[in-house]
Amino acid sequence: MLIDEFQDTSVLQYKILEPLINEIMSGSANEYKTFFYVGDIKQSIYRFRGGTKELFDWVIKNYSPLLKLEVLKTNYRSSTNVVSFVNDVFSNIQNYEYHPQLINSQTKGYVEITSLYTHEEEKFIDIKNKLLDLFENGVNPKNIAILTYTNKDVLELYEYLSKQFTHLKIITEVTSKLINQNNIKACINLVKYYYFNESIYMGNFNSLIGNQIDKKIELLIDLKRNTLHEVLNQIAYYYELFDENFLKFIESLDNYKDIVDFIYEIDNLDTSMVNKQNNGLQLLTVFKSKGLEFDTVLVLDRITRKNSDKSALLFEYDDIYLNNIYYKNKLRESFDNEYLNAIDNERNLSLNDERNILYVALTRAKSNMIIFKKAEKSVFDILNNNLANRKIGSIHLSDNKMRSTSTETKIKYNAINIGIQEVKSNKNTDKNTNIKAKYFGLAAHYCLEMMKKFDVNSLDFSIKLVKSKYNSYLLSDDFNNIYKRVLLLINDKEFKSLLENSLYTKEQALVYKEEIKIIDLLIQKKDSYVIVDYKTSNNKDDSHVKQVNLYKKAIKDISKTDNVTAYLVYLKDKNIEIIKV
Repeated sequence: MLIDEFQDTSVLQYKILEPLINEIMSGSANEYKTFFYVGDIKQSIYRFRGGTKELFDWVIKNYSPLLKLEVLKTNYRSSTNVVSFVNDVFSNIQNYEYHPQLINSQTKGYVEITSLYTHEEEKFIDIKNKLLDLFENGVNPKNIAILTYTNKDVLELYEYLSKQFTHLKIITEVTSKLINQNNIKACINLVKYYYFNESIYMGNFNSLIGNQIDKKIELLIDLKRNTLHEVLNQIAYYYELFDENFLKFIESLDNYKDIVDFIYEIDNLDTSMVNKQNNGLQLLTVFKSKGLEFDTVLVLDRITRKNSDKSALLFEYDDIYLNNIYYKNKLRESFDNEYLNAIDNERNLSLNDERNILYVALTRAKSNMIIFKKAEKSVFDILNNNLANRKIGSIHLSDNKMRSTSTETKIKYNAINIGIQEVKSNKNTDKNTNIKAKYFGLAAHYCLEMMKKFDVNSLDFSIKLVKSKYNSYLLSDDFNNIYKRVLLLINDKEFKSLLENSLYTKEQALVYKEEIKIIDLLIQKKDSYVIVDYKTSNNKDDSHVKQVNLYKKAIKDISKTDNVTAYLVYLKDKNIEIIKV
């Protein structure tokens, strides 16, 4: 029996194998039976799914002296500078089992530590500039791998590099949902625009295909006269959105009985994207890179913040045996020494896991390795080594270096004077088309919807939910602005008077003349009703009045009463304006 990657074996897996191992290790020494396992406990990075590195030594002790341990010290993968760098870093870590590696390579190689800036405006710009530098030095893209911590980082980097290097082939093994691909998202948003006639879907669609956000939709489709397949095919043909992912998307449409079912259920589709390339620059997580090697490796610091451990139970082991199970309580370590020891042991194991992840990342390079390290809160800080920015050696080009196939031809050009075009300014170009303003409005409405009461305590709680939901679209100043506007509203005397001695419902849905309507706030006082419609824009529009009048008519018809009033409430920066309609 031969078992590879033994450090990733779980206790349960071992218990399944143990009877076979016992059978092999028993019997006559003359019988030709062997048990052999190989692994590296420094590459044990799957503890979260049961991998138990302690099995490595436990099995040796259990079958001693029949089993013999041999330490493999020679590195046959990496260049001189890469191996030397890894030795320097990991040999200096206390309580970390590391055997310095002997060098076998004749290649000097290259190691660089450089800064990684992660502020949103210039996210990944350092990676782009470094790739440009590598390409200019003749490094072939298909010899480069970029390692990240999370699938999210892989996908964001993939989108960014695809736009920066339009002709660059990029491979990623990340399993991403079909609905997260830009062309598929564009199709979905356009179908929703046809159905809801909400401009935010038009803005999303235009943004995804590279149009101006306020560009009118040229392709008009009647959803009632076309099947779901026909609608999506027309969209894909007209806007040139066809690719392998779209074909796979079409195959998934049989899951939906009609367009309405599609619109309300499509966001739950789990079908994975198609990987279009098989030869090019590679993007993958450190976990996916385990066991692989690449000529030139770019290792990225952790960008997406690590999820906190929210499990309620703490498991304590003695070697491979479960010793205790504790219910987590942040005060318990103050009076329970056994629990305190279990907590400390878990912290040490987690720290060791993080170091192992870095070890895997820093041992994938054959020739060149470039580390992108954050100035603050870097994962590399746990290596207890001063990883200051520096360069060691020079870039090594493999035999498969990039050859330039482009040629430049000078073209003679004589300018022709054809006059100056007169451009008419349109003051209304940006009116109600700013996508950020749309999300600001949605966030403000969501804040009001989530408030249990119209008071400060409810507002303080609700704004946290808003930040959690819209942090990808808005900045901290926007959330502060929303908080300030809602605070003005709940302190407004006229608004308070509308709520006195009443029952109210937020986001009240109703069906009127076969159309779904949503009323921001519906107030009931005995036999009368009050409709409130919030607006976050400063611009008053006739469409606002028309919309609220429609709500008013709907409530009158449904409740069979004429005692219905309606108000437009403009949530402005410095004041609240309430207009009776």
